[in-house]
Amino acid sequence: MGRKRKVVSVTLSDEVLKKVDEACKVLELNRSQVIENFLQVAFMDYEVLKKIGLIKLAKYVRKLRESKSQQDLSRFGLDIE
Repeated sequence: MGRKRKVVSVTLSDEVLKKVDEACKVLELNRSQVIENFLQVAFMDYEVLKKIGLIKLAKYVRKLRESKSQQDLSRFGLDIE
């Protein structure tokens, strides 16, 4: 018996779905296989970024963008948009 798999529904833009379909043709895989493989690679990248601290930095920058403190930063010539 193979590994247990979960069915997940996602909504993709036409642009992303077009890229997935192009990858399917090149790689000779179905959509599910391509999306799963791409997600596995993305999560490997995520783990590296997390280990070197870039995920925390990205969260910090996002919070700065969302906060009113961005106006305070502009006084110091810092623009994070």
